[in-house]
Amino acid sequence: MTRALPSDGVTYVHILFDRHEIVQSDGIWTESFQPAERTLNAMDQDARAELLALFPELASDSSGFLAARRSLKAYEAKVLTSR
Repeated sequence: MTRALPSDGVTYVHILFDRHEIVQSDGIWTESFQPAERTLNAMDQDARAELLALFPELASDSSGFLAARRSLKAYEAKVLTSR
């Protein structure tokens, strides 16, 4: 197996629902954008400002965006990837 990246790069499109969702995109399961506090804090300043201009309610409360599925803890992921 080799890793092949397109020569013109990759474009990511984020979709935002009223809550975090697992969706199927072109036959592949993926997740919607989850604007939880840790996600917002990881964004660069310009992207965060743009998002908050579009959805100002996220600035005061993003707690409604709980994960659609349980996330693995680091030690759980390590067990899965060590096999």
